[in-house]
Amino acid sequence: HLLALALKRRQRFTESLAAFEQALALAQEPGFRAVILSNRGNTQQAAGDLDRAVASYRESLTLVPRQSAAWSSLGQSLQAQGKAGQAEAAWRDGLASGCEPAGLLNLLAAAGQRRGAPTEAEQLFQQSLSHERSAPTEYNLANLYNDAGRPADAIAHYRAALAIDPHYSLAQTSLLRALQAACDFEGARAATAHVLAAVDAGGADPLAGPAQPVFPFAYL
Repeated sequence: HLLALALKRRQRFTESLAAFEQALALAQEPGFRAVILSNRGNTQQAAGDLDRAVASYRESLTLVPRQSAAWSSLGQSLQAQGKAGQAEAAWRDGLASGCEPAGLLNLLAAAGQRRGAPTEAEQLFQQSLSHERSAPTEYNLANLYNDAGRPADAIAHYRAALAIDPHYSLAQTSLLRALQAACDFEGARAATAHVLAAVDAGGADPLAGPAQPVFPFAYL
């Protein structure tokens, strides 16, 4: 199993999948088999074999239903196949199984946005935040409000994202643009100062790499 994971990291997918098969031939305990099957699904997904990935995730979840990551990946594979309805159904099945809900709620919220259902997406993002406050969720909710023409709500949630992660470059940039669009020049100056302080303090943005703020220097 460890060899299979190492080969996957090197993108040697054929060899990795062969190692997963050997591991499955030896594994007897259902929980361990579920882990191997889920990781095999991840490798098949990375290799572009979505049909087999879906089958691996389903087999894994039959053994151990409470696996948030496997439900997430199952839905993402189905979505990549153009099966949006089945993807959402998989994420809802994951919630029903008692998995940790925040990540699945985020996926459902994003799906609602794509379907043009902003009210549903807003409710799902808010539910996710009630379980776990995260900078990406705050940021995504802010974008939803920004797209809906609710600048005050968008600014509040961009600020909330930065309160959690001051180095979140996407939120830094979006906040400053939203403040500029709202003609809140004093707020933009204050936000610019916070961005510069975050850059000086260092720290990496897990989604956008090292902080690369884009802001209106005229406010300095």
